[in-house]
Amino acid sequence: MNFLVFSDDWGEHPSSCQHLFQNLTHEHPTIWVNTVGLRLPQFTLHDTVKGVRKLSAMLGLRQAYPSNGSNGHSPHVCAPLMTPFHRPEWLSSWNRHALRHQVLKQLQSHDFQKFTVITTTPSVCDVVGDLNAEKVIYYCVDDFSEWPGMEKDLILRLEEKLLQHVDAVICSSQSLYEKFQSTYPTHLLRHGVDVKLFANLPEQEHDCLRHIPKPRVGYFGNFDKRNNQELIATLAKAMPYVSFVFTGPVQNNIGALKKLPNVFFTGPVSYKELPAVVKGWEACLLPYYYNALTININPLKLKEYLACGKPVIATPLPDVCDLGEYLRVVDERNIAGWRAAIDDAISGEWTPDLTAVGQMLAGERWEKKANIFLRLCQVASLLLPLKLEM
Repeated sequence: MNFLVFSDDWGEHPSSCQHLFQNLTHEHPTIWVNTVGLRLPQFTLHDTVKGVRKLSAMLGLRQAYPSNGSNGHSPHVCAPLMTPFHRPEWLSSWNRHALRHQVLKQLQSHDFQKFTVITTTPSVCDVVGDLNAEKVIYYCVDDFSEWPGMEKDLILRLEEKLLQHVDAVICSSQSLYEKFQSTYPTHLLRHGVDVKLFANLPEQEHDCLRHIPKPRVGYFGNFDKRNNQELIATLAKAMPYVSFVFTGPVQNNIGALKKLPNVFFTGPVSYKELPAVVKGWEACLLPYYYNALTININPLKLKEYLACGKPVIATPLPDVCDLGEYLRVVDERNIAGWRAAIDDAISGEWTPDLTAVGQMLAGERWEKKANIFLRLCQVASLLLPLKLEM
């Protein structure tokens, strides 16, 4: 089975789609198309750096990202020259023609006669119908219309147009599954985890923690508008003896948090270095808001946290609650509950049941998820809506 995938930039960060195809590409030839984002770029340092990086790949000035997987397998990566703008109409039309031209060229170059399209973005809705694919699968991992900075009406229109071409929808969370399952052949496949990487913490903690006092609790990943800064600030002020550590790219204004003496932002580290960061923490935090932006996500980091064997404390998102027996789920308004959970983790009064966690995660490996994903793609248009509790 050959695949044509429209998704985020290959190798830039370990998205769920990239995890799946790191396990599929070696047996299933794949053309991976780096797509532009749905959010209009802002005049910020983060967006400027990202824009320059994407443009240099589009112009062929550098490789469009190598594999970031441990198995060494990479798809054929295509970085079409496009703009992130949907208006005016002539520019949107130019984008469509440029994308279609580049993709058809790639299909011909790699002799893809029969293939299945996978897209994680609705922005390619005007192209997928022209590619003569055997099947089109919408791998839906988020409700992009709820993200700040997005044009909600535009994204919903793009998604509606895309759904006219799809044979099935594969969702990564319960909330997304419920959104589509009454109308389209829809399947629930929750995210997996690289158990081999995260279950083997190194002997030494990461050097980025060297000057941060113990005890430490932490969060890794993008720090953005999902993170509840009010909750974090309240906890940091109430627990001055605890260092709150945040590792990863910052995509929000953190001026107030940076003023607190026991809140630390280390900046990003490579994916493979994350276990060394967690090595230096007493607990892992998932301090998200509970709102329309977050209820549809299945946090990739949750199972990665659990695999590390550290206590995990999280706000009660629907897919977090499904794993509630393995962690502490605490409402974002329950400051006393958060303090008690952090104190119990630091003192050792609360430790996770590593045997139970290990047994649960054995069925959550990305290798197994990739095999299920492949089977769903093979029979996509034949199945009634299926809910896989994985």
